[in-house]
Amino acid sequence: MNHKSYSNFYKKNRGFTVIELLVVIGIIGLLATTLVPKLRKQLSKGKVAKVQHKLGLIRSKLSIDSNFSKEFPDLVDADDNLLNKFDVHPTESFSSENGSYGETDRIVGIRDNQGGWFYNRTKGEIYANLPNGAYTYDKVYEIWKGEGFVTLEDLQNLEDVGDTVAMEVDDDGKYINNPSFESLPRTVNTWSLFNEDEIEHWETTATDGKIEVWNDGFQGVNAVEGDYFLELNANQVASLYQDVVTIPGTTLVWSVSHRGRTGTDTASISVGGSGSDLDIQETMTTGKDGWVTYTKEYVVPEGQTVTRFSLDSIDSASSSLSVGNLIDNFTVKVKLN
Repeated sequence: MNHKSYSNFYKKNRGFTVIELLVVIGIIGLLATTLVPKLRKQLSKGKVAKVQHKLGLIRSKLSIDSNFSKEFPDLVDADDNLLNKFDVHPTESFSSENGSYGETDRIVGIRDNQGGWFYNRTKGEIYANLPNGAYTYDKVYEIWKGEGFVTLEDLQNLEDVGDTVAMEVDDDGKYINNPSFESLPRTVNTWSLFNEDEIEHWETTATDGKIEVWNDGFQGVNAVEGDYFLELNANQVASLYQDVVTIPGTTLVWSVSHRGRTGTDTASISVGGSGSDLDIQETMTTGKDGWVTYTKEYVVPEGQTVTRFSLDSIDSASSSLSVGNLIDNFTVKVKLN
């Protein structure tokens, strides 16, 4: 037998070893975990672009038609209703917690978030009739984004809303919001009062506009983070708050450290729209022997592009209105994918 020829034949036809197969499977798995999420996002962006384009066409036709008609077309009843008068293209298919919905050109007068279009004949306004989480959020076209869909790029491209300046966001999705009051115009050795416009991102309801900042170690109290913390009761019982530019549908995780000054103090944190009533998220009752950190999640509701976080003084162990409720390290982070 020609052993050399047999050896060459065996090497050519022996196939893959188990180790080689495992390596290949591992590479395929790695590619799948990195590429599939990106592919899904691109497909989602493609759907968003199509819906935006279709919505733009309908709005353009409505605008042109309004120049020649005394009123906007009827929803469905008349012969020249919206569907008959315009070539209304369907919204894309989507799935939500309430079920799956196919492409549809249905037009409704009351939003039900089940696909198609939502039409206000009185104003001649039309929007995508999509639920929170259908595709993404766009402040012009009202296409909503739900929990788990927000990306770091979305957050880092936030724009100012009215007088509310969009804060920067770090790579972990955390707002750079001056959490421990480190951004000050001057050094504090013990304690000091500042005007609210001197402390970046923070405002107060105090009538004198004063915010009281303490240095780390003053009166035996160490800061939780950094060199400073503050006393909520400066010259009077008041609230301290921040307005944050947010994306509707996203989940925010807030955290704050609280401590009593002379005994057990009570404060609360309330969250909501900047121009509406706030909901109490947590009531913090803490003694003077140490800091306690409180944290909770908050889902930004539809239409709320500015979210207010308010720290409110409720009660103090001291009879003095200027004593009570130490606060430090207030952070707000967005839950990313």
